[in-house]
Amino acid sequence: MKKQIIASILTLFLCFVLCASPALAAQSLTVRVGYYPFVGHQEVNQSGVRTGDEYDYYRELAQYTNWSYRFADTSYENCIKMLIDGEIDLMWGLPKNSATQKTLLLSELSTGSVAGGLYTTKRNSVLMYEDYKALDGLRVGVMNANLSDGQLDKLCKEQEIVLTKIFYPTQEELEDALQKGKVDIILAAHINDTSTVKMIAKLDEIPLYFATSKNNTDLMQQLNTALLKIKALNPFFETELNSKYPTATSSYQAAFTPEEQAYINQNPVVQVVYDAEWQPIEYKDAKTGEYRGITADVFKKIETYTGLKFAYTGSETFTQALQMLSGGKTEILASLTRDYDWADENGANLSPTFLKSTVVMVTRTAVSSEAKVVALPKSFCTTRQIKETQPEKTVIEYDTVEECLQAVKQGKADVTFLNANVANYFLATGAFSNLRIAGLTDYKENLAIAVSKQADPRLFSIINKALLQISSEEMNSIVLSNNVPERELSVADMFYVYPVECAVVIVLIAIVCIGLMAFLLKANNAKNKKIQEMLGEAHLNSERYQIALQQVSCDVFEYDVCTQTLFKSNKTDSGIKLGKEDNLQLVDNYSYGKLDEESCEKHRQMRHAVANGDKQVSGVLKSTLEDGSLCWKKLTLTSLKQGYVLSRVVITVEDVTSEYLAKMQYQTEQNYRNAMLSNAVAALTVNLTTQKIFSFYIQNQCVLDESDEKHYSPEMFPQLNIKIYPQDKEAMQEVFSTENLVNAYNFGYKQLDHTFRIWHKEKALWIKVTVNLLKAPETGDIMGFMYAQDVHEEEQQKRKLQSAARRDALTGLYNRATIEQMVTQALENKNESTMCAFFMLDVDNFKQVNDRYGHVNGDAALLCIAETLKRHFRAGDVIARMGGDEFAVFMKEVPNHNFLRQRAKAVLNDLRNNPLEQLQDKVLTISIGIAITQDNIAFDTLYSRADTALYITKQGGKNNFHICRENAYTQVEK
Repeated sequence: MKKQIIASILTLFLCFVLCASPALAAQSLTVRVGYYPFVGHQEVNQSGVRTGDEYDYYRELAQYTNWSYRFADTSYENCIKMLIDGEIDLMWGLPKNSATQKTLLLSELSTGSVAGGLYTTKRNSVLMYEDYKALDGLRVGVMNANLSDGQLDKLCKEQEIVLTKIFYPTQEELEDALQKGKVDIILAAHINDTSTVKMIAKLDEIPLYFATSKNNTDLMQQLNTALLKIKALNPFFETELNSKYPTATSSYQAAFTPEEQAYINQNPVVQVVYDAEWQPIEYKDAKTGEYRGITADVFKKIETYTGLKFAYTGSETFTQALQMLSGGKTEILASLTRDYDWADENGANLSPTFLKSTVVMVTRTAVSSEAKVVALPKSFCTTRQIKETQPEKTVIEYDTVEECLQAVKQGKADVTFLNANVANYFLATGAFSNLRIAGLTDYKENLAIAVSKQADPRLFSIINKALLQISSEEMNSIVLSNNVPERELSVADMFYVYPVECAVVIVLIAIVCIGLMAFLLKANNAKNKKIQEMLGEAHLNSERYQIALQQVSCDVFEYDVCTQTLFKSNKTDSGIKLGKEDNLQLVDNYSYGKLDEESCEKHRQMRHAVANGDKQVSGVLKSTLEDGSLCWKKLTLTSLKQGYVLSRVVITVEDVTSEYLAKMQYQTEQNYRNAMLSNAVAALTVNLTTQKIFSFYIQNQCVLDESDEKHYSPEMFPQLNIKIYPQDKEAMQEVFSTENLVNAYNFGYKQLDHTFRIWHKEKALWIKVTVNLLKAPETGDIMGFMYAQDVHEEEQQKRKLQSAARRDALTGLYNRATIEQMVTQALENKNESTMCAFFMLDVDNFKQVNDRYGHVNGDAALLCIAETLKRHFRAGDVIARMGGDEFAVFMKEVPNHNFLRQRAKAVLNDLRNNPLEQLQDKVLTISIGIAITQDNIAFDTLYSRADTALYITKQGGKNNFHICRENAYTQVEK
């Protein structure tokens, strides 16, 4: 008996150790997640596998909440809309500001951040790193809903500059706009192709948070609790993610100015001071006396990238290090909290953040959460912040972090606040095994390199550029390699450093002991054991059945024929007694709606079939709910017999309303398509998922049918003697590609159309192809129904109207808006070696012509000038009337300057030698200004240069021309 009691106690203990799990006890919940593409954070590869640090965060959260997820892949903007509308439950990546907090609930802790940067092309030799004044007036490309847009506004305000924003929907279009000169710089969180760009400014980081809708407080409470557990129980989790998913782009090549390179050459050694007792950030090795730690490895990288050499001095306390910096005794302090006020107090300029750190609370195991006495290191920025924000605390300051930990360990203080990297390092040594990290705080200790304001300004610029070259991969490697203390572990340390492994060993020993005792008991109680196992298996089978019923998506009923009682098997239902008339009126009794007449008859036949011996019958019944809406339920009746007598009927009810509505919609669209065929010259039905063609008709004649086994692609049309007009072929194939049509459906488009030309009976014929996109309810495949209509007459009329809108009504030349558009496009697409020219032409004294000869003759004079320009310029040159008596000509390719002079002189001579009859044989003269460029400049710039040259011609006596060269308005010639 004694042995049995001991065995029972040990068995209960083992079950508690091995089986206790909060995740198992938690109730499962399916969370709908908005998932938008964000490089390094949220991605989906070509195989459909999700990756990224925030996706791993979702998986980590599931371990603490027992959540499962249903992801909705869409855009960032659509995620926010769906969250507000209640179509999803959760998304990540929102900044915490007044706008987001007004409409959504945000998590208490952030899980990641974004730091935007400004980039330009490498061929741009004018813009340099953090030369903010040079940015004034430039065009900046920005992606829609860019999270760093607010930081850019802040930068513009601080630097007193103005930028013109141009928005682009995708990262690819943004980078393409930069390379084509549509914008001067771009704002981006990452760059796809770093080989062609350089960073000229880095913006402050923005922490990002999870978000739910305002009415989803329960979900947010679960989320906040789980985030706190992750931060407390796995403090290295984010560090691991940063190492696994480096979000920064590859390192950027430092572009030192001649002045900066001269400083590097003339200053072989730069003085650096560091805190000798701040492991693992920076410290002096006790054995070798060498400078070690994270900042030591960072400075090694800087030496490699710049060629600078550093002399390091380790101060006994951080207070001494600050005094050396502010007193001008050193040029660099290895690390300083990135706080501008703190930096100004200590006479320093701050580099960009090289190490992001949080601040944690360290306490004794038994300490109360109401800590009153706080141990803090002297002269730390965090110490000052805590004093200001928690004045009710009693603060005791110590020279080093280790002294603060000793004070907490010995009970002299209740808590200390430390950098998370530092706290984890010291607590891993075993010397502070009675301390623990009690949780995170809102304080940040992001570290930067501090350069003395008394040092040469070039040194600060060089350090900043060098830090840009350290990639995320390199920085994460540095942090991880320094976070583990190098020391031999004692037996006591083993339990602290490797608690999980030690616990496993203890449990294994316990298992062996318990197994031995169980074996002894088994020998004495074999028979009873077998009986218990049989009873237990029967009980388990019953439990498995109940669990299985609870998991099915349909309702399950059991009808006892003898007692005429109906039970709802997978719900808490004690059963109801039914009479003979309604003994199986399942749908009515359980509020599934009112059956229509046809369904009532079908229900009666199903009951009759089971009663007459059928094993199982199924049918779909249509009913009307209380709110008037229709629903369809699939009813399955399965008979259970005792011997030959029917004893029970198992009834399952499955809601198939969505499937039936989909079928109805599909049929409606089929009918719509059939109606459209009457006006179509061709029709094609294709399964876009499998790329298989079902049918293809031209002029109601079948070209392909299902037996042909043809696969769809836009390239197939020439094989069917459908000749696409060459200029329209590429656009047509892109629009009607399988990939584009499937993407369109996935983004919510149900219909697309495109107009293009085909060759028909020796002439170009305009047709319009419309594609209806829908999902087949049976297979889930995406189907496309295409039909082509003859829109030749309508298209010709429309294009005539469009052409008229592009032309000047009097002369037939292009108007001002059209030439501006055409010149802009030509400048964006030109080669760098190509020279272009822009002529501005103004009729001399034209007001006097109108006043003396009348507007009718004035119009005739303008027509004469238009014809003169057509005669002397090439067919590919763009000629326009800008308005009034102003004309313009754009020449895309100019071989040399002499070519321009010849054209200008020819126009002037033609007008001089041909008096106008309408002006009583008077000569009409014009003034010309010409601008030349080989750069991809804007239209306004080119127009302004030509206008300046025209002004000089007017001031010089008119009836002449001047040329404004590339880079100077004043450098003109006749």
